[in-house]
Amino acid sequence: MSDKVSKQIHFNVELYHKLALIWDEPLAAMCLRMFSRYLPSHPTSILDINSSTGRQLNALYPICSDCVGVDYRPLMISYAQSKYPQLQFHLGDMHSFRLQRSFDVILCLRWALSHALTDEDVDKILQTCADHAQPGTLLILEILNAAGYVPEREFKQTRELKSGKGHIQYKFQRTENFLVGQRLWQVSGKNVIEDYSKYRLFSPIDIQNLLFTKGFQVIGMFDNPDLLESPLCGTELCVAAIFIGQNSINSVF
Repeated sequence: MSDKVSKQIHFNVELYHKLALIWDEPLAAMCLRMFSRYLPSHPTSILDINSSTGRQLNALYPICSDCVGVDYRPLMISYAQSKYPQLQFHLGDMHSFRLQRSFDVILCLRWALSHALTDEDVDKILQTCADHAQPGTLLILEILNAAGYVPEREFKQTRELKSGKGHIQYKFQRTENFLVGQRLWQVSGKNVIEDYSKYRLFSPIDIQNLLFTKGFQVIGMFDNPDLLESPLCGTELCVAAIFIGQNSINSVF
């Protein structure tokens, strides 16, 4: 398989919006659980980094009217703006965009950080989070958990969709700490869409240390969206961290 990632499915935004339902609903519910557990009250502002078509952000709108999404794909932003005009959307690269404001909650979900394949990319994205945070800001990450793929293994999934099926095959590359995936989407009335992807995996201690250098203190870490306590051996990590300030972190050293 070529290292070049093919995202053909993202060019059919309406189809992507339908397929993303299987991820967005559980994630929105997980965010609400974290708000209840880690915030003193409902947030008054939410930033969704890599907001895609906006479905997940729209699910949070009933409790927070100041919802802002940022995505690097013009097609996604255009679709989201037309679908959810009550929300704010901006075109921007998560490595570098700056909105010149802070938020009560920052979301970086759907494995967005796991798309960062180099240390420099990870640093830039986490700095973007820090530059939109204020003391007390809750950062919620959903990333791939390296502990869930040791020992090296390959696995397959079939996901039932309302209008078809998704056949997914992933393989863990231990030497690079990457997860490489091939997905085949079979949707009624459409040609099969083949989707390739590569992701970086993080161990629980790695992400905790990386967040600490950017002024975030991890206050919760789970391998399930229900926030149930576990040994963190699942394939995904749902991380909650509070921003205490990079100046506070720097003063420790």
